[in-house]
Amino acid sequence: MADSIEIAEPLKRMTDLVKVAAALSKEAPHLGKIVQKALNAQSCLVDMRMVTGFLKALDEIRSSWRRQGTEYRTNTETALVVAAVSAYARATFTQSEHGDRGGFDIRAKLSAEEKVEHMHLIDVRNQVLAHVYPDREVSGEIWHTVSLVLVEQESGGWLPAAAGHRLNRDEATIERLRRMAPIADRIIRDGLQKRMNRLVIELQELQKACDVISVFVANPFDAELSFGSADAASALSGEYRAGEYIHGYF
Repeated sequence: MADSIEIAEPLKRMTDLVKVAAALSKEAPHLGKIVQKALNAQSCLVDMRMVTGFLKALDEIRSSWRRQGTEYRTNTETALVVAAVSAYARATFTQSEHGDRGGFDIRAKLSAEEKVEHMHLIDVRNQVLAHVYPDREVSGEIWHTVSLVLVEQESGGWLPAAAGHRLNRDEATIERLRRMAPIADRIIRDGLQKRMNRLVIELQELQKACDVISVFVANPFDAELSFGSADAASALSGEYRAGEYIHGYF
């Protein structure tokens, strides 16, 4: 008996909304900004997914006995914490300038206690990981200490010597990140949902004034080319088939 052949479901047609907004710039001059805000929120949400992934990897490494006490293990754990805190700050706080995406400012949605936790993480990123402020206390810790001394020699005279101590991670920072990551993820996800809904409403209103479907067709989005594989393209189509971010239909 011959093996059955599974036939892949054809990809649904997709349109590039950045190009659509450009094509409709006269009819809807504000559409480009709406599209860009949705894109930025989605990008920030990807950063938060990275934070979750970094923390998961950290837990997996810490649960293993392999290479405990080695420089390799210490550096790997430190790298994951640095990456997680940096991605969190990039998603939730970084200001936009010179064409940079910027972050999704979550502070207005946080409680007083959550704001304190949030700003501790931002301070660690800004004053410890991205920059060095020697001997400054940040979030209750002195992270960077540098010393330059003269050492007296047995043979007489003095020679200069330098030393530094760096604390690139501490448990308090890791635990703060564990608490704040799901909160930030939820806030950004809700913001993205609102922006997607706004986008659909705008397009529905625009459809009353012009033939937006023809503009969609004229500006196709090649998901397979953009994401590198048919599987990735199918995953994108499948996610939207589930109804996420959809407020209405055309």
